[in-house]
Amino acid sequence: MQPYKNFTFPLNVYSHILCKDYGDFEYLHYGLFEQDGQNIQRAQQCASDLLFSHLTPSPCRILEVGIGLGTTLSKLVKAGYDVTGITPDENQIHYAKNLHGESLPAFCKRLEDFAGARKFNLQTT
Repeated sequence: MQPYKNFTFPLNVYSHILCKDYGDFEYLHYGLFEQDGQNIQRAQQCASDLLFSHLTPSPCRILEVGIGLGTTLSKLVKAGYDVTGITPDENQIHYAKNLHGESLPAFCKRLEDFAGARKFNLQTT
């Protein structure tokens, strides 16, 4: 059984397609296709690279809403950001912590239930 099978819809379907088409994947977000014929994995990395290029330098607080597989969250932690990740899917939390370590700051919360709990830096450079 694939560990993403229990993700909530539509992430379970998207994960299945990525796994079927590419065998392995790091992200569940959409991609930035910079050229024709580019595969989704490279496009996802381009989207992540673009995000990181616009972040305010560390230290600052970041709230990642929708952690996917926790890849971006883990990279933000490693880059020195004070980051918190949330998702309403407990299965994503388990998957991400299993993949990136139990100390990953990921919590099973809906944005509506989390808003106002902490202040986060919203500006980008």
